[in-house]
Amino acid sequence: PYHGRRMGTPLAPAAAVRRLASGPPPGAVALAGDEPFLQEEVAAALRARLAGAAREAWDGEEESAPPPAALSEGTLFEERTLVEVRRADPWVARHKDALAEWLAAPPPGRHLALHLERYDARTAVARALEGGGGWHVSCRRPWASPPPWEKGRAAWDHDLGAWVRARAKSAYGKRISGPAAHLLIQRAGQPMGV
Repeated sequence: PYHGRRMGTPLAPAAAVRRLASGPPPGAVALAGDEPFLQEEVAAALRARLAGAAREAWDGEEESAPPPAALSEGTLFEERTLVEVRRADPWVARHKDALAEWLAAPPPGRHLALHLERYDARTAVARALEGGGGWHVSCRRPWASPPPWEKGRAAWDHDLGAWVRARAKSAYGKRISGPAAHLLIQRAGQPMGV
């Protein structure tokens, strides 16, 4: 299904949180990138949207993590289930064929959140995820300086500063200037969860 964006184009974490607040949750979400704070922010919104659903957490690095077939198994008393696979890259690699089959048509009431370091839109798993109505959310760490190929930009004009300004407004109802956001980043450091 088409969801207002090109296949392979990731959602920003803030956009995913907004969609979860106002619409139905997807069957699967790939939270891909190197910023755990952004992954957790989207995962928390998904958990809130699926309040009351049975929840399971799997560790994708553990060989004992169940295969994708277990995703279709319901619980006796819950009609909705959310499974979060943390550190999912090895689990996806081990079960890529079965996972692609499940992602192409997730059963109603079954939801999957994959916490990934990398997401390759060219793979069968990625094509199945997006073809089955799932979301790819880019949770990469924003840059804390302007890109070197954009000469003439102010030192405070960068992705992380824009994120701090947007976060101050959405989470706290406060406006903050670009230079003030840059100063805050310089003082607090770059971990986003601070």
